[in-house]
Amino acid sequence: MKVEARILDVTSTLEGEKVGMSIDEGALSHIMSVLTDLYSDPELAVIREYSTNAFDAHRDAKLDRPIEVTTPNKLSPFFKVRDFGEGLNAGDIRDIYSRYGASTKRESNDVVGMLGLGCKSALTYTDQFTVVGYKNGICTQVVVSRDENGSGSMTILDQFMSDEESGVEIVIPVKSYNDFEEKAADFFKFWEVGTVLVNGETPDPIDGIWITNDLLLTVETDEPKVVMGNVAYPWLGNGESMRFGYSQTRYNLVAFVGIGDVSFVPSREALAETKKTRETLIALKETFEIERVPALTKLVTDSPTRHEAIDSYFKARALGLREDVVWNGEVIPTKFVPAKIDTVFVNVESNSYYRTKGWTKTVELPSNVEHVWIKGYDSDKFTPTKREKLNQWKAKKNLESKYFIFCGELPDNHQWIDKSKIYDYAEIKAEVLPKKAAVTDGSRPTGSYDAFVGGVSSRGIPADDLSRIELFWVHGSSGSGGYGYHPTPHGLSEILKLHPNATVVTLGANRIAKFERDFPTAWNLGTYLRTKATEWESNISDADRLAWLMHEDRDTYGFLKKLDPKLVNDPVLKKAINISKRDIKKLLDEEVMWSGFICIDRDKLKSPDPFENYRLAAKLYLTNLEDCDISEMYVYFNAVYETAKKG
Repeated sequence: MKVEARILDVTSTLEGEKVGMSIDEGALSHIMSVLTDLYSDPELAVIREYSTNAFDAHRDAKLDRPIEVTTPNKLSPFFKVRDFGEGLNAGDIRDIYSRYGASTKRESNDVVGMLGLGCKSALTYTDQFTVVGYKNGICTQVVVSRDENGSGSMTILDQFMSDEESGVEIVIPVKSYNDFEEKAADFFKFWEVGTVLVNGETPDPIDGIWITNDLLLTVETDEPKVVMGNVAYPWLGNGESMRFGYSQTRYNLVAFVGIGDVSFVPSREALAETKKTRETLIALKETFEIERVPALTKLVTDSPTRHEAIDSYFKARALGLREDVVWNGEVIPTKFVPAKIDTVFVNVESNSYYRTKGWTKTVELPSNVEHVWIKGYDSDKFTPTKREKLNQWKAKKNLESKYFIFCGELPDNHQWIDKSKIYDYAEIKAEVLPKKAAVTDGSRPTGSYDAFVGGVSSRGIPADDLSRIELFWVHGSSGSGGYGYHPTPHGLSEILKLHPNATVVTLGANRIAKFERDFPTAWNLGTYLRTKATEWESNISDADRLAWLMHEDRDTYGFLKKLDPKLVNDPVLKKAINISKRDIKKLLDEEVMWSGFICIDRDKLKSPDPFENYRLAAKLYLTNLEDCDISEMYVYFNAVYETAKKG
């Protein structure tokens, strides 16, 4: 990219010797170290710098094909970028790639780079990475390292004949915990389709409402952006004036500009506040304001169906459209009202279970809310039995809508409702509910109870409406200062993991005996969970139990994970090393779940101490050993073992 010239109008009246500034030769290592550590987000810097370098290589070679990016996984813990440009040989490495500030791109706006810093950016993340160049049938393998003084150096390891396509591959080892996959997905969504493959697939491009071919309103980014050369930069300043919509759905403006239209800081993490950048942003704002209303109007009028036109219309209103819009000669309605004056809509919230918090009467509904409409309903009330039928029917239909609107007749402007969202009440009414289990003495339970049904707090549930399946109780009520209506009982989160639809009734002490008579199959929540916790603990395998102990006692056993079992002769120690590397994430998650009810019993461990015969190892804080020291420990372990074997 061409560098924007900074012209200074300086008039000086000072006289005397003029001394030009330079970099002290003795400070070069320090300067190179500072240039390497430019980046606040090393992972994103690695993705950005090497992928844009690869993109530039394709532009230089006039190639119309994607670069190839591979994100790390367990089998291959490397981030890789491969281009198919002209490639690199040993001479290119010496003359350009190895020099900070050296760049061949400062005289062209066809490519993105120009600083000569990005190719060394991996050194801010790792101390060593590999560059593989293919050029004219020769493969050149180079290791780029960070020296003790903080600067970088390159070692040409090998050169040999190769039939690989020309180009460059960057191979960067990653840390065990990294966000390369997530950051790559976010970074490459701004790239033009066909310019990059990530793990062999085209990334999902960013989408939203296109105001022009270069101006996009989208909810897929958390702040306004300016995209130049495939790199998305935050809008200069806080960009608040380029945010639109309402609190829950905020649209941000993403502007795509030509290479050279804006300038960036050396780290390429932000825009530089130059005259050219300011002029470009002002022009973008002006274009946006001119084109916004026509584009939003077209968004609505081009909608293929009525209900999509409604959705687009409300979206456009939130984004600044103030005018009424006519779709196919019809005025778009903003609300639905009952067809008859003396009737109402019964709005049933499917997430609630009982009348007190489950349904409302209404005579007006906004037309943009996603409702399921149930016609042919002849009441203005809703009962628990009807709700059970609704839930059963909804599950069969696999409907996830939160609100169901019951009405005798659809509103007069029902043609604006999505036909796939309209059903007959006769379907729900015809549902046959499973019979509830009879109580032991033949009587029907009476009274009402406060409970958590599927984790939702409800009050005053009629006794006969309580589910007999997955029914639990706890001691505590609002009257006795216990769990009450809003506070959640101990064990609720655990029981919902085992039984997502469980009903947990809260009882005062004076109601427990009657409840147990009426519901003899109900479990005391604490008793049930302690029983399940005991079953879980007793079923932990010896290998998992020992791996758990090693995880807990990191000071003693943490060192084992650093060892390679293939380099150890002692079968007992070898087994312990393998166990220490065992994946016990599931066990640790389960331990957190059951920690309030039981602890893992350490006394059940029968395996011997792997360090029993290695007194030196028992006295060292082994987890702090460096790799060179670990190599010496192999010698020690094997020497002790072989000596003991010989007797």
